[in-house]
Amino acid sequence: MELKSNTAIFCGRMTKKALTLAGRDGSSLPGKVAQTIDADLLAKLSDGCRCILVTGTNGKTMTTALLVKALEEVYPKVLTNASGANMLQGITSAFLTLKRHERPIAVLEVDEATLPHVAEAVHPEMLVFTNIFRDQADRYGSTEGVLAHLRHGARLAPTATVIANGDLPAFADLRINNPVRYFGTCLQESLPQSASEKEDDFCPQCGAPLSYEQRTYGNLGRYACTECAFKRPPLDFVLEQVDDVSTHHGAGLINGTAVEINTGGFYNLYNALAAFSAARHFGLDAETIARGMRKVVPLAGRQENVDIDGKNATLHLIKNPVGFNQIVNLLALEKEPFSLALLLNDLPADGVDTNWVNEADFEKLVTLTSHRPILIGGRRTDVLKNRLVRAGVAPSDLSLCETMPDMCRAIAQLPTETVHILPTFTALADLRRDLAHEGYLN
Repeated sequence: MELKSNTAIFCGRMTKKALTLAGRDGSSLPGKVAQTIDADLLAKLSDGCRCILVTGTNGKTMTTALLVKALEEVYPKVLTNASGANMLQGITSAFLTLKRHERPIAVLEVDEATLPHVAEAVHPEMLVFTNIFRDQADRYGSTEGVLAHLRHGARLAPTATVIANGDLPAFADLRINNPVRYFGTCLQESLPQSASEKEDDFCPQCGAPLSYEQRTYGNLGRYACTECAFKRPPLDFVLEQVDDVSTHHGAGLINGTAVEINTGGFYNLYNALAAFSAARHFGLDAETIARGMRKVVPLAGRQENVDIDGKNATLHLIKNPVGFNQIVNLLALEKEPFSLALLLNDLPADGVDTNWVNEADFEKLVTLTSHRPILIGGRRTDVLKNRLVRAGVAPSDLSLCETMPDMCRAIAQLPTETVHILPTFTALADLRRDLAHEGYLN
């Protein structure tokens, strides 16, 4: 490599070492420093790697983790951005960890708006599209805006195969020249969902309403237009049956293969389906994939368990109405009495527009708490308080925690042994940092 690239690599790695010594994460800043010196560094570092990019509104992190574990059953090294740093600088940071001449398979979680930049740099072999839901309207504008980013990314990598969720109407109308293979569900009946959970369900070709023979959640399912010939495309990979869904486990049948995962909720079976589909297209046999996926444990903030002074606390990242409602459905499966804590921030990584909470099913969530005290924290406790009161919570049942240490102390005083904590992205980072400082997390 030229002097500029070598200097960028050296400075990026030194930044990582300095952050590690300071007890900091260092998942993005090293890449940012290196890119400032050499804007083309990602393309150079990834040259020769077989890259798979995973993107979409929900499920990127878990799908990536499941796919990595499947591939590790066959390949000795799989590079990934396990911390979830999915912007350009975070992905560059991941490649900075490679030794000279090391060219492994790379499975990378990629932010939707960042996909075109990463796809242009790394020339991926495969793109995995999980779903598109309304999310961070201040940043993306609309679901159409997100779809535009994904289409652009695919067009910049014209030889990449797209593994897409065929249950999403927008993905049946991608308008790209890439090879496309679809995954989806073929269940006997629709899953129950609230009115607030349904996304837009209009034909992307003629605008007429869609009719659903079977709906899973949001606007996912087996659909057909009521006016034109548009319908769900034929599926290459199918979740044929669901054998178990609990708070910490999921099992089902995908293309005739029994699959088990150590995370709960139906939405994680979708993530398993996406990972299975990508791994099968990559050439792995089905049993090898299933064996690898069984090794995945809950990730940071995604059903992550923490013992807080004897309380069995579980962290669930929240960020948009559909994802929130799926977590509520998950909590409805909880067999133990539980208490609840919610943390809402409005920083750019969370989405500065907090109006999404008005579309989330807080009413159902409240019915699960049996009038126990609810802890609220983060920058926008005012929004949480108003929304919970409108959902039927008495103001006297809400306990405001002004700081993260206050939240940790309050959790330890809750009346139940089981606690579910629902934070937005930056609130999750703040909470985990404080939990680590107090010795609750490594």
